Amino acid sequence: MKFQILCPLFGSASPTWRIIMENIRYASHEYLEELKQLADKRRGEIRSTPNNAYEGVRCFFVSPYGNDENDGLSPHKAWRTLARLNDESLIPGSVVYFERDGIWRERFRARPGVTYTAYGRGAKPRFYGSLFNAASHGEWRETEVKDIYVYSEPIRTDIGGIFFDGGIKHSVKVIPSYENGVPTIDRTYRRAFASWRELENDLDFFHDFGAPICESKTESDPGGLVYLCSKNGNPSGRFEEIEFNTRGNVIGVGGDDVTFDNLTVMYGGSHGIGGGTVKNLTVKNCVIGFIGGSIQFYRDGRVTRFGNGIELYGGCENFTIENCYVHDCYDAGITHQLSAGGENGVNHTHVVFADNLIENCVYGIEYFLGKSDNGASRVMRDIKYTGNFIRYSGCGWGNERPDSDCQAAIKGWDHRNEAYDFVIENNIFECSTWNLVHNGCERDEWGPKYSRNVFIGRRNGGLARYGANPSKQYLLNSYSVSSDIFKDNEFCYTELVPDEPDRLHLPSAPDKYQQL
Repeated sequence: MKFQILCPLFGSASPTWRIIMENIRYASHEYLEELKQLADKRRGEIRSTPNNAYEGVRCFFVSPYGNDENDGLSPHKAWRTLARLNDESLIPGSVVYFERDGIWRERFRARPGVTYTAYGRGAKPRFYGSLFNAASHGEWRETEVKDIYVYSEPIRTDIGGIFFDGGIKHSVKVIPSYENGVPTIDRTYRRAFASWRELENDLDFFHDFGAPICESKTESDPGGLVYLCSKNGNPSGRFEEIEFNTRGNVIGVGGDDVTFDNLTVMYGGSHGIGGGTVKNLTVKNCVIGFIGGSIQFYRDGRVTRFGNGIELYGGCENFTIENCYVHDCYDAGITHQLSAGGENGVNHTHVVFADNLIENCVYGIEYFLGKSDNGASRVMRDIKYTGNFIRYSGCGWGNERPDSDCQAAIKGWDHRNEAYDFVIENNIFECSTWNLVHNGCERDEWGPKYSRNVFIGRRNGGLARYGANPSKQYLLNSYSVSSDIFKDNEFCYTELVPDEPDRLHLPSAPDKYQQL
């Protein structure tokens, strides 16, 4: 038998996913195909959400056909660039409308109290962290090494990844690590790697910029050359679109009371939408994808990379993300977080992530709140994740991470995570390359409460790490699913992932942890 999932019901309120469940044990190929069709439907619905009208004290318009000499106060007198928008003093209560079908290869920082949304017809307005399409801008030149090409223009900010033809293919970034200045074993090639001349797999790339040792770096030349292995000829001949994820947030959040509605954000090396401590941030009806991968820092000669679709790092109050499609992020699709350390008291209050489709991220939703150094209060309160469909955690672009034992649809790590009224309900968690969820905390009673969710994974594979630190490992078996933690949820196991034979390799069990 199998359970039936009804498609979202739209009304005056935000969509809610109704789940009608029967007690099942095996997810057949047909059932997984139904889930795929549900995801396809949700993806299409989110991409095609209509324009919303907002009342503002002043309304400004930005169009790829505009002119920065205009006043920006009507569609016929729209500005053209984000640079012009960034120069304007936007007062709280203003609304900025971007014309649909437009692409802006610039970045902007949202002002306090301002709403950013779409007007016109066509695809949602697109904001790219990629500076240009490298298939048509500049040129790829052959080097003396077979199948390795160098891009003609140095890129002097770290590149997190390269995406081809809208993400149909993506690169693997090869980054050397060092011990005492000497290259050590690389995780991709399983040997020491130090030079672009050693690239050997199709679409692997080396950016001669972010590493401590770079061949082109001199006092007069800071580096920045991009080398790409292309086994099937010149990259500009193979692809119509080549996008570089350059380091930095595509959109920054510069204050409280900000709304983003009906935007597409892509190709950023850091975060798609990123901010610190803010109140009243809403992101809805947006598409965010192909985010992250840039170098965050080197420590003891080894690199750490980062990049989340939507991130608040610090405190938050009234943080809402709803009806968004978030995909292919190097780390988390969406997250609210602050690690341990510091002396500031920080709270995460009234956080709602609802009715989102999240695919191919290392973590669908990530949260954590670490301990302060001086005992200042840090508490999460009134947190709700509901109606989300999170698929293939750790797959696609998410498979770039070097650690293979952290992926999860919901990821809280083993931080302090003091939390009250933390509810995770009515979600679907479909397959992860490690655990489906990970919720550690200092006290058992601080863990989130799961109800009416559907978990789909490998039989005796990773279901959860949960409970007081160090969190315990639960496998997807009859013993675990009958525990009080998961008793109000439904579970399926699968041996087959339709249409994904080479992308998803589910472990039989996370054997580094004790089986419960």
